[in-house]
Amino acid sequence: MKKIFLLLLLIPIIGMAQTKLARYQKKILSENTITDNLENKFVEVKLNNVPDANLYNASTGEATKRNVFTLSDKGQKAFIEAVNSKSKELPELLKGIPTLLESAPSADIPVDFKRIEFSKKVEIVVNNKQAAHGRIAKLVMWLTLDDNTLVEFSGFGQLSTKFYTIDYGSVSLDKTTGFTLNAGVNILGTGAVNSTNVTTGNNGTNTDVNGTTSSNTSTLGASYTNSRTIAEAMALSNTVIISKGSLNRKEISLMQNGVPNKDLDDNINLEIIFKTVNNYSVPILKFKGLFKDNTFTTDPSKILINKVYLTLPNPFGKDVTGKLSFTYLYRDIESGENSIGEFDDKINFYQVKDRKVTELDVKLITQHELLPKLYSIITDPQNPGDAPRLYLNYYGQHIKLFFTDLTSASEFIDYLQSSGSETVKGFQVEYEKLSSGDVTYLKYDSSLLGNLRPIIDMR
Repeated sequence: MKKIFLLLLLIPIIGMAQTKLARYQKKILSENTITDNLENKFVEVKLNNVPDANLYNASTGEATKRNVFTLSDKGQKAFIEAVNSKSKELPELLKGIPTLLESAPSADIPVDFKRIEFSKKVEIVVNNKQAAHGRIAKLVMWLTLDDNTLVEFSGFGQLSTKFYTIDYGSVSLDKTTGFTLNAGVNILGTGAVNSTNVTTGNNGTNTDVNGTTSSNTSTLGASYTNSRTIAEAMALSNTVIISKGSLNRKEISLMQNGVPNKDLDDNINLEIIFKTVNNYSVPILKFKGLFKDNTFTTDPSKILINKVYLTLPNPFGKDVTGKLSFTYLYRDIESGENSIGEFDDKINFYQVKDRKVTELDVKLITQHELLPKLYSIITDPQNPGDAPRLYLNYYGQHIKLFFTDLTSASEFIDYLQSSGSETVKGFQVEYEKLSSGDVTYLKYDSSLLGNLRPIIDMR
């Protein structure tokens, strides 16, 4: 019976302690979902196209030379045994083991196979329109192509998932329980009564004292005390993803997570890698050894020509367009914003869950941005648009002289002007002539030397 009585006394104390501990969780006043045109009341997102797209060249690993260390265990054993059979002394063996087995692949003629990947830098502007009263707690954005038969998303440039550890400090609880029971019981007193008897007579006075003195009230006291103090402390921290991106061929998604006292109101600079879908291939000639020590090569056998096929995008008939959409969770402060921390804020949450509410039309790439930037050589600088281009009659095939950079085109012109030659490695240089839609090829001669110019070929 006593244990039940004690438990009933402790319940209010325990309940009060738990209420104080959980108080920080009771600051959310409301949660609201936005489904109409209020999407720009709190958050605005826009897309800025900055520079034009550029050709994207992914870095490739450097070709290494193969030696004994790149062989398998059996290959290493066989190679060392072969070297050992030809080595008479230990120094010769140690010197021979690291010997190169073969040279690296020849890099005399650089080869470009494809020019169909481009990088495009865009800027996504995120604006908190109620910055004085709240922050963007979470933001998810999508960039979707209207038509991925022209281009498709291929990757990101320098975008990685970022993590952040949030330290909320610690939450502690001191809990004391106890009581004291004092029961006072009054009962009828017992004990002796003092008695004094005095007699006076002829023989004098006789005094008789008998008994003791005692209280006539007796108190029976019973008490019980129990006291216990519990101190609990828990460190609160959490590791969250604050930035993450993913893509498929038609759509890019970006996720941003806010952290305490950090708004997502910022500009996001993003490099997107595009790949063209509608492509074609052309033969292209690569030249090596036209000059040595700033002097043109007189020995044709020293000149190297390599024919490769280069894949290029077809001209676009329209711009590349898409949709920008986003959802967000907004943390709006009703009171408590004057303090540095967020622990005492009373807040309302506003959330957009349907990205169709925020969808915007955007232009991603103009139709001229992905034209192949190749150089050719014209013979009439006064009329560059319709001027004839140089060709080379390469084993009976008329191949237009395309160059992937201005330096290579200028070097070829310098070779013709310095040598005065009308052939390269015995192959005739030509130029085209258009007449009523027909193309004929005429032999190049040195009278055209002063008219040769490199030009970006746009046709």
